[in-house]
Amino acid sequence: MSRLLWIIVLAIWIIFLTWIWWFFTCRPAAGGGLADSCTHMNIKDGGTLDYDGHGTTKFLRSSANLIIPSDFMDEEYYQNNGLATVNNHLIENRGRAVTITGLYESNESNNTGFSDLGLARAENIKQIFLANGVSANQVVTRSNQQSSECVVGDTLYQRVNFTFGPTN
Repeated sequence: MSRLLWIIVLAIWIIFLTWIWWFFTCRPAAGGGLADSCTHMNIKDGGTLDYDGHGTTKFLRSSANLIIPSDFMDEEYYQNNGLATVNNHLIENRGRAVTITGLYESNESNNTGFSDLGLARAENIKQIFLANGVSANQVVTRSNQQSSECVVGDTLYQRVNFTFGPTN
């Protein structure tokens, strides 16, 4: 009887520790998933651009490389994507510029050649825009330290903000 009791206690202990590990590594949000504000972008440029849809910016913790979904080059996805919308808006409006503010958390390590991880993230997005036809004078990069409410495991959502203005 005591051997069976120890096996039951051991099984419960293993299940409990597995749950604790899952809870602290996956960090589930209330309601079982990410809030809509984490998975959508809302981008405005006066009366010329009003985008509310797909295209959240995702980065792994302590990484400056944008996570690009596998269906990014699918035409329907691309047409309904925030980054593509900003890119096309800047091409169509050469008198407008965007300030890309890369966000980073204080507990992230910076292994880039930039002064901080936020600036490296903003520069990553800038290079995507430049490679797709946006002029260099239309993009300014900055950074800001800000903790994220949009986190699943080691994936951080909404780590870049866009602000529009005239080109200099």
